[in-house]
Amino acid sequence: MDFLSGICTQMHLGWWSYEWCYQQYARQFHVEVTDSNQVKMQQVTYLGRMNSRKIYTVGQRKDFKKQQDREKSKASTSPSRRDEIEREEQKNKFMQPFVQSEIEMGIVREEYNNGDKCDATKKPRKTTVEYRCCSPEKLKSLKPFIIHNGKPSLSDIAAIVKVDEPKTCQYDILICTPLRCEGQAEHYSVGGKSNSILLKWEGKEEAPPCKS
Repeated sequence: MDFLSGICTQMHLGWWSYEWCYQQYARQFHVEVTDSNQVKMQQVTYLGRMNSRKIYTVGQRKDFKKQQDREKSKASTSPSRRDEIEREEQKNKFMQPFVQSEIEMGIVREEYNNGDKCDATKKPRKTTVEYRCCSPEKLKSLKPFIIHNGKPSLSDIAAIVKVDEPKTCQYDILICTPLRCEGQAEHYSVGGKSNSILLKWEGKEEAPPCKS
């Protein structure tokens, strides 16, 4: 996961766009194109800043699945807990096409707290960022917009694939990266100048250098 240091990536969903920066922050903004064709970020809202991290092994994930199945079968399970389990199942189903033939390792979850104050709840916004396995081929097809140390970079190391707001001003962001697939981290290297690839997948082909 150290290869993500200095990495930011964005996802554009209609009016709102989202940016996640590794172990720094998550934020929401609107992209405005001026008459002179300049792009400006407006209505910037911080959804949280890096606070904590947990790693769940494959064995732990299997145990969680068994526990969730038991809870679903119990009449005493609360509606809110059932909704939580359903969201987890939907998330796993959503990620299946991204994994392809790769073997997914344990997942990493980070909590980003102390975001900008929410008008509805009067509390700071917060975000859960989850890193999941994504095959290099699938990630390449997504053509993620990557910023490395403040400069655009051609890379296929990570992408935002889903943003949800399950509760008011509480967000979930799914990050797709081959670094959570077994054996893929060894294919990455760091190098290059400020306007060239800084993080690249050393597979069958390499992306061309970024033009200045």
